[in-house]
Amino acid sequence: MNSSRRNALIMIVLAAAGAYAFHRGADNFWGVITCGLVAVWAAFSMLPVMDAGWRFKVGFVAVTFVAAFVALWPTLSVLDNVKVGAQARHGGRSAPPLAFRALHRRRGAVGRHLGHVEGRR
Repeated sequence: MNSSRRNALIMIVLAAAGAYAFHRGADNFWGVITCGLVAVWAAFSMLPVMDAGWRFKVGFVAVTFVAAFVALWPTLSVLDNVKVGAQARHGGRSAPPLAFRALHRRRGAVGRHLGHVEGRR
């Protein structure tokens, strides 16, 4: 294994570790996506089919396409009837985040936490 492939593999492992840290420690969606994009770009740089300049360019285009798809996913009307993740588990409706549910149980009303006074709008 030459050094460029080894360095790309190390970058993929570091990106996977960073994605795990963003997921478990910070619960940060875009941090996980960014680490995934770094891993995709590093995977394209490992391909043995082109010279380094073309691998760099093709990796950039692939990462741009994946990032655009992730960013535009909520607006795709074609996928309105496709239920993934929490929607599939909760009968088509979006599940409230865990922090919202925990806050609602603890405080009794979320509005008090957000600074709203009951009876006054």
